[in-house]
Amino acid sequence: MSLTIREESRHIPLESEADVAVVGGGTAGVMAAVGAAREGAHTCLIERCGSVGGMLSTGLMGHFGNKYRSGDGRELVMGPPRDILECLVASGATPYNTLNEALSEDLSIYYRHEHAARECFRMLDEANVELWLHAYFARAVSAPGAGYDLFFECKGGRRAIRARQVVDCTGEADVASSLGAAMQEDKTLRYSWGLIFEMGWVDLPRYEGFLKTCPASCPEWDAWLADRLGMTLEELGEDRYWREWLDGCQRAWPFRPQIMRAVEAGAFDLVRRLPEGGMIRYGWDGFAPEPWHGVDAVTANVCMVTGLDPSNPRHVTIAETAARKYAYDFLLFLRKYLPGFEKAVIRTMSGQTVPRGEREIVGESRLAPEDYSGKHIREDSICIVGSSGMGLPLGMFVPQGIPNLLVAGRCADQGYSVRGSVCCMAAGFSCGIIAALAARLGVTPMQVKRDEWRSALTRHGVLLAPGTAVPGFVPSDTRSASRGLTPDRADGLERAGKLS
Repeated sequence: MSLTIREESRHIPLESEADVAVVGGGTAGVMAAVGAAREGAHTCLIERCGSVGGMLSTGLMGHFGNKYRSGDGRELVMGPPRDILECLVASGATPYNTLNEALSEDLSIYYRHEHAARECFRMLDEANVELWLHAYFARAVSAPGAGYDLFFECKGGRRAIRARQVVDCTGEADVASSLGAAMQEDKTLRYSWGLIFEMGWVDLPRYEGFLKTCPASCPEWDAWLADRLGMTLEELGEDRYWREWLDGCQRAWPFRPQIMRAVEAGAFDLVRRLPEGGMIRYGWDGFAPEPWHGVDAVTANVCMVTGLDPSNPRHVTIAETAARKYAYDFLLFLRKYLPGFEKAVIRTMSGQTVPRGEREIVGESRLAPEDYSGKHIREDSICIVGSSGMGLPLGMFVPQGIPNLLVAGRCADQGYSVRGSVCCMAAGFSCGIIAALAARLGVTPMQVKRDEWRSALTRHGVLLAPGTAVPGFVPSDTRSASRGLTPDRADGLERAGKLS
């Protein structure tokens, strides 16, 4: 039985009364706050870190998955989510000369994460958003009349903001959970965490020369891996994680012989057991040299934590410390076994070991299987996302039974399937606009008339159906040869793609 301590009752300073409060200043939250403020709402943004942008900035993601256009060249995402990319290009924070060159990338659009934070701050300033940093959300309760009182901890102790409408962009449905919203979760799919870090002082030409000597196949690998993991080859082939590592598969890294030697020598752990049922292993995203970030720069995403609950405070601590220790151990492995990394150092790490997905709300509506194809766009769609250009319905962002609350980002209903940066920005922006409308009209988001919110979204540049194909659009299989970058920057991207 856990011991408890009774906290004395106290009066909490009410710092602000807002039309819309956004909790979480990450990828979706910045856009939600900008959307609400541009629609005329007095908007507060509460963020627990010392910067904004989330995975765009402090998360060190360093690239957008290119979901601005569909695979056949139709425009999908416009407005501020597109504007931030345009500003990054204009400021020289990408390897592209023009916005169109960036949008012509077939998979990832690269940028410097520090500059993304700057653009987020600029957008928030221009929209007159009331920003609260180092403000850790603690609790939400119903406010007199309607709306919610949001309590947060900061340097001055506990404070509160009262808002008519709230957009939960915490990434873990913290506000919705505090209010008792129904949740759903698939632990086998979503209990996975990642930590991104950037290395420097890497001799990339030497590493490239080493890769040329690596054989395409490593026949002994599969049997060795099965033995190390205590699994049969059949079990490996059925495991959703380890099957990607088998010889000839997508994650069959060319330096597997070096991994085998390091593991046998006790110099590297493919898998490391953690307290309370957790595990950390060499993450399948691997690492990607990105020379345009610097002639010696490599970004790594190899620290995969599983088996821990992101809503459990002890588990959060275990995951965070384990991932950061593993990153340094991985660096030591690279220094000893991979030519070109002999003098490598870790330059920076993500501000947080981030769960890829966790609990999701049970929404008022959800995507149907046929919606994913993008062939039929629902009338209740608030934005268009994904390679196919599918519409996301308003109801997937509205938790059942909780009025005056929208939940944007990966903890929306089925949010795990649309958790990419561009998708989160598009959904967050639309949710902010709808929250502002609901606050002005004195109704819940679901009670705003569809024609009214569709008109407002369109007025702010949101596409509610895929646009026409871009003139001169180059199919993805031929884009890399025709993107027209300057020679030094093109060399950087081509090398990064080759070495990944």
